[in-house]
Amino acid sequence: MKKKKWLVKITVSMALALFLSVSAVSVTVRAGEKEDNLAAAQQYIKNSEIRNGWVNRVDTSTIIIDDMKLRLSPATRYFDLNKKYINKGSVHPGQFVGFLQKNGLITQLYLMKPGIDDQLPEAATPVRPKRQGRPSHLIKEGGVWKN
Repeated sequence: MKKKKWLVKITVSMALALFLSVSAVSVTVRAGEKEDNLAAAQQYIKNSEIRNGWVNRVDTSTIIIDDMKLRLSPATRYFDLNKKYINKGSVHPGQFVGFLQKNGLITQLYLMKPGIDDQLPEAATPVRPKRQGRPSHLIKEGGVWKN
């Protein structure tokens, strides 16, 4: 009888250890899957051409960014500055955005803070051309310039 109790204790201990080790491996695999999914998403963004620009207008199926008309997909996902999902209504003219395209459709659109090189282009002030002529202290007399 004593041998059987000892054998039962060992068997229960081994079963418990096996259960705990399988659970630990399962949790590790799930965490690894999450990291793999995140890495895959980051690699997708890295491999894709991220473009950016200033929103001029937003319509139901199109958006105009830096005077370029681009098509929106019904599945387009929109993100705020903190990479949290937002709705399309949160995108307004005058905002700086980054976007990914696939097959001519915008798949992801991110609100972004513009960098130094990304400042909104201002209307250029017209520059008056310098007049080619004689200085004002010269006078033309009889077809000849004189001081």
